[in-house]
Amino acid sequence: MGYQRKRALKFAVLVHLRLSSPKQWDTLCIHFTMDRDEEIEAILKNLRHKKYIEVGKGKMVRITASGRQHLEEQFYLSGGA
Repeated sequence: MGYQRKRALKFAVLVHLRLSSPKQWDTLCIHFTMDRDEEIEAILKNLRHKKYIEVGKGKMVRITASGRQHLEEQFYLSGGA
């Protein structure tokens, strides 16, 4: 997966969680599956590693405060404001 596509997918996942968190891990995988399941799995694992999302009981995923901050920084950097 190309860098721009990964970046766009990470942004889309964080936006989605900001608007409708929490979501179950498997539901996110189904919602964001593009070409292969492994791609979204890798994105979610990366976001969890960076502590932008947290996974709780029942594999419920929610955006963290640092995830919200990262999302806002990316929004402003991209000229969204």
